[in-house]
Amino acid sequence: MERPSVHLEWRDIQLSVDSAAPSQLLSAPRRAAVSLRSRLSGPRPTPVSTTPAALGPTERALLSGVSGCVRPGQLMAIMGPSGAGKTTLLNLLAGRLAPSPGVTIRGSVLVNGAPRAPAAFKDMTAYVEQDDAMHAALTVREQIDFAARLRLPQSTPPVQRAARVDAVLTELGLTAVADRRVGGGAVRGVSGGERKRTAIGVELVTDPQLLVCDEPTAGLDAAAALAVVRTLRSLAAAGGKTVVTTIHQPRGDAFDAFDVVLLLSGGRVVYGGPPRAAVAYFAGLGWPCPRATNVADFLLDTVTPAAAAASAGGGKAGADGGGGGAGAAARLWARVGAPALQRLGVATAGGAAVDPVRSPTHSYVRLGVDAAATSGDVTGKGVGAPPVDHVAFLADAYRRHLAAEASPCGMASLSKTRGAHRVRFALPVTSQSIASALAEDGRSVGVATEVAGSFATSPWHQLGVLLHRTYLLEVREARAMVATLVQVTAIASVLGLTFLSVGRSAAYATGSAAGISTIVRLLGVFGVMVATLAPIAMHVHFPLERVILLRERAARSYRTSVFFLAYTIRGFLRGIVQAVLLTVVLGALVGLRGRGFPAFVVTATLVWFAAESLALVVAATFDDIQTAVSVTPTLYSALFLYSGFLIQPDRLPAALRWLHYASFMSYAFAGMVRAQLAGVVFANPLECGTCLPDGERAMASFGISATAGGVWGNVAAIAGIVCILRLVGYGVVLARGPSFAKMV
Repeated sequence: MERPSVHLEWRDIQLSVDSAAPSQLLSAPRRAAVSLRSRLSGPRPTPVSTTPAALGPTERALLSGVSGCVRPGQLMAIMGPSGAGKTTLLNLLAGRLAPSPGVTIRGSVLVNGAPRAPAAFKDMTAYVEQDDAMHAALTVREQIDFAARLRLPQSTPPVQRAARVDAVLTELGLTAVADRRVGGGAVRGVSGGERKRTAIGVELVTDPQLLVCDEPTAGLDAAAALAVVRTLRSLAAAGGKTVVTTIHQPRGDAFDAFDVVLLLSGGRVVYGGPPRAAVAYFAGLGWPCPRATNVADFLLDTVTPAAAAASAGGGKAGADGGGGGAGAAARLWARVGAPALQRLGVATAGGAAVDPVRSPTHSYVRLGVDAAATSGDVTGKGVGAPPVDHVAFLADAYRRHLAAEASPCGMASLSKTRGAHRVRFALPVTSQSIASALAEDGRSVGVATEVAGSFATSPWHQLGVLLHRTYLLEVREARAMVATLVQVTAIASVLGLTFLSVGRSAAYATGSAAGISTIVRLLGVFGVMVATLAPIAMHVHFPLERVILLRERAARSYRTSVFFLAYTIRGFLRGIVQAVLLTVVLGALVGLRGRGFPAFVVTATLVWFAAESLALVVAATFDDIQTAVSVTPTLYSALFLYSGFLIQPDRLPAALRWLHYASFMSYAFAGMVRAQLAGVVFANPLECGTCLPDGERAMASFGISATAGGVWGNVAAIAGIVCILRLVGYGVVLARGPSFAKMV
């Protein structure tokens, strides 16, 4: 069944953030962007006004009165200066803003004239993130193939799936590099543009009808950026897809490739329509585009307050006899009229509007310059085009023009009239008229709620695919694994040589207090060493895995529980190899007791799992790896302090004694000591007055009971802590996943 085309419309989007609430928007720091809530007013000549929303004293608006639409076969660019709200709007349209305290979203988003349903909307949407995080060791084909195996229906024959992968590679021009590794960091791979197109290909395997891209040209050179934009243009035109993207400052030919541009500034729309029509529109407002100037650069300079202020100096004399800025001001005055200018703070004389260029009491002032500095300029010379708060003026002027003539979605449209172009604006129309317009164009109209949202494959299939991917990564990253094993062997050797043969010494064999104390201290240090080595791999691998998890989870490639199980299996297999190697090398050098050695190995392995699980909880909680790396040693220090190695539990303050029983290192220390001393009878010479007769007495001297569960009781306790920590880690990962933004 052919998927319906997607007509996406959004109406009067308002998004505000309460700076006093403990909330974050898309895991970004709290930020304030002061703007006004826009609404449509009555018929002309009453101007369309931008009035403040009912915001609290600590509430700030990030988006205000944003409306627009994009149709099938169109490529839309959301442009604007930094902080304009581009990514915020894009994520809201894609349903990627997670509801949180202090964040209020109002307005409506319609798909083919109907309110979107979260699950159905995800089925028809693909989202390409700005950070194209992928596994560097996989090839371009494998990246797309794994996505196809996870996202296409499980019943899809392998031949058909392979054909779909080949079609995506061909469509994106990646056939020549299909078998090259993606690369990244220290791993050489494809170019930046090819990597970005691979990220797009990963999202195209399901043939989505709505493609949303966040800064797809970020970090690319001009040629690679143009290739990416042309690829998106081809996807929209040839495939009938609806493509929405943010872009900062494209080159001229890349700018021309867009069908529609939505220009934002300060969270408000200052223009929406065809790219080239923007030149005529802003020229009509008094901002002509200089010759041989990139239109995209001109637009950003016009709507960026700092840039506008810098260019607001004196201009060349115009035909009206005034300065260039004065002529612009006069044209603005004639076009917009007194009510709008009064609302922007322009003075009147005796209730009648006064031409600001010739007024002795008021004139337009350059942005960032105090009004008093230019209030005496009655000639208009040196007065630039931007008025006071020119962004508010541009937003108000755009809404006024929208009220002039009607065309769909409140977007400027381009009409051809005998070789000339004119700009036409309109208010948003009803859902019925949108459907009618699509029907007239011959495009299929679908209702969002008719598409059911679910995973395409079963949990076991997902687990098999993830384990296969893990296997490939481990094989191709074998050098890193070998380096880790060499490191583990070296550390165990240093510790073993330091305590060389203490388990075979006469002092230990005779039950000397000094000999027993030496080997007990060794076991304590070994437990700390295992707990210190275990988190290294977690802090190295998990940040990338988390980014990939969030992207693939948002695309519903697999269940979070399946990823967590596959990741746990991978970590446990690596941990078993490293922990066994540590204990074998140490045991051989030190001479640990053979009878208790299996229990010793199992205990050390579980300590590795517990330390890694705790590191997972910390890494999943904090986005910043530096914070995670700083917090983890602090926790381990506390666990070691209350393990019983330094202070016996009965000597701890009563209020802190529970920490001993909560620390997995206390069970590790007791388990290792029991594995070495339980059931041992020492050969005491008659002349030894400080020797202990057996292992039970030796354990008692360190506050370790010989009957409290035994070695396997400690093993069971550590295993229980591992399970608890893994469940907590899973809960954190699950809670911090993407969710669908809700409108109020």
